[in-house]
Amino acid sequence: MKLILFAFFALSAIGLRAADSFIPSSPSTNIQTDIYSKTAIFEHGTRRVIYHDNVIVDDPRIHITCEMLTAQLPPEGKRIDSIVAETNVVMLIPDKGATNRATSDKAVYTFTITAGVTNEVIELTGSPAIERPDGTLTGTKITWNRALDTVTADNQKMTYRGTNAPTKLVSTNAVSAPKTNIP
Repeated sequence: MKLILFAFFALSAIGLRAADSFIPSSPSTNIQTDIYSKTAIFEHGTRRVIYHDNVIVDDPRIHITCEMLTAQLPPEGKRIDSIVAETNVVMLIPDKGATNRATSDKAVYTFTITAGVTNEVIELTGSPAIERPDGTLTGTKITWNRALDTVTADNQKMTYRGTNAPTKLVSTNAVSAPKTNIP
């Protein structure tokens, strides 16, 4: 089963416009992202923005809630390379008519280019879980390397609720596996 982890969130400037972001591209490149919170701190010298208390990120591609969101804003024309969402992180992502849900205590997004190699990673920690219509993945840490399109889960448990599983045994002409005595 190919587990499709989903997008995280997009912020690209204080103007709250999503540009070339972590969220999968869509036909429109000028998608608006609205961010709500009780408090926002814009550190112009460091280009860091911190949203506190009842943070809501509303974007057509994702809906995120958490208690604190910190983003390192890039120079103009560049993309965000660091976003951290903390405390009661919930991400709802529409995907082919269904909604996927990821939860964790902390979600960290990083983007780097080292020696010409792109690295784009989301790491979920603190009771992370990914819920899809066909199953749930939990672990102590769930990491999605978007550049490699791989998902890694430490101490994982996956529960599969597939609707396409056969309801009866199907006979084949395959050779049976050898029986082993396991004590």
